[in-house]
Amino acid sequence: MIKERLSVQAFEAYASEPENRERALEFINGEIYDMVCDWNSSEIGAEILGLLRTYIRKHKLGLITGADGGYRVNDERYIPDCAFVKQSRLIPNFTGSWYP
Repeated sequence: MIKERLSVQAFEAYASEPENRERALEFINGEIYDMVCDWNSSEIGAEILGLLRTYIRKHKLGLITGADGGYRVNDERYIPDCAFVKQSRLIPNFTGSWYP
């Protein structure tokens, strides 16, 4: 049996429904994943973020975000524990849900 893949538009509509707005949803290869963190993964993510943030700020390399930052990569959507955007790719005053 072949599972039907969702479109990006269907995912974004689903993710924006009131009952899903507080959920950490990722969209990978046409499938929705509910990202659930635990204490250990949160601690590791915080440690990595802290170390990277110090270095990135010191050298003015760009921006780093934590687990609440959503990213758009082609037709997929990710919510990484920690992510970096280099200075030349920053969008001034960005307010969207999924950083391009």
